[in-house]
Amino acid sequence: MSGSSRATQYGKIPMRQHMEESNREISLAVMIEDLPALDEIDGHRGGAGIDIVAIGPSDLAAALGVAAESDHPKVAAAIEKVRSALARGAGAGWRCR
Repeated sequence: MSGSSRATQYGKIPMRQHMEESNREISLAVMIEDLPALDEIDGHRGGAGIDIVAIGPSDLAAALGVAAESDHPKVAAAIEKVRSALARGAGAGWRCR
């Protein structure tokens, strides 16, 4: 965070105002690319404020031991696990589309 950036009109916008505006206007995105993220997907409930959940299939494939096979059944199962968790409401504001 920088109070003398373009986003604060180089200090003309008070820092508190800038923080409040940023919290309203900036999207929070997370990537599911490794096993810890996959293992914890069901635990992300309530108040997370996450706007976007994306899956990194190539990194996830590598983490699952099937590098260069992003269409491997292990990857498909992991993606389904994420989709299912989001459909059940994992993460406040997370949406499954």
